[in-house]
Amino acid sequence: MGTSEQPEQPEQPEQPEQPEQPERQRTQGSEGPSEAKRAVGGKGRARQGGASRNRDSTRGPRMVGALIVGALLLLISWAMLESKYLGPREVMETGTKGTFTLSSCARTGGTSSGGETRCTGTFRSSDGKTVAEDVELTEKHDADGLQPGDSFPARALVEEYGIDEVLRADEEGQGNLVQNGIGSAGFGVIGLAITGLGTLARWQSDGPARSTVKYALVVVVLLGVVMWIGGLTAGGGILT
Repeated sequence: MGTSEQPEQPEQPEQPEQPEQPERQRTQGSEGPSEAKRAVGGKGRARQGGASRNRDSTRGPRMVGALIVGALLLLISWAMLESKYLGPREVMETGTKGTFTLSSCARTGGTSSGGETRCTGTFRSSDGKTVAEDVELTEKHDADGLQPGDSFPARALVEEYGIDEVLRADEEGQGNLVQNGIGSAGFGVIGLAITGLGTLARWQSDGPARSTVKYALVVVVLLGVVMWIGGLTAGGGILT
């Protein structure tokens, strides 16, 4: 008996190998919405933290600068108050009584738009024991509206070498003295407000309370400027 030959099976073509998916593509869809939100939130917190650190880094220098400026203005205010109000006030209360007769007023140290006004005249004490000529008025506004030859009550600080200060002793002179005090105190008000603005830099919260305090201190600064300009330039005893 003969053997029957089996037909040969055709060879199956080889399947091409599938390329491996990159790691990013395999994991791209695996992240859920919560992971994406956390990533975005982390970036936002990082930006906020950076801005906060920048603000904190500038607050220290601002505070130091404001405190230095405020302290300088307070020192200037005290010096002005001493020379323009406290010292003259003592002369007004305890100085020698007398009469001042105006001789002349002239602007010195510059042109007609600059320099200083110097008013001189003769002081005669009430008892007649002291007579001094070519005496300069301590406060230039004491001669406002007067002509050479006009006289007014005065107080003088009489020293061994002569007369040191002469002030007008009527209501006009009293008003000039008060205005000098207000103008000098204006510098102190500005200094205190700037010092407050400096310490405000340490206030960590940026809420409405901090803004309110800041605007209030700015208003105080403007008030001090008005006091300084109005007090030291008005003259004429308008506050009496």
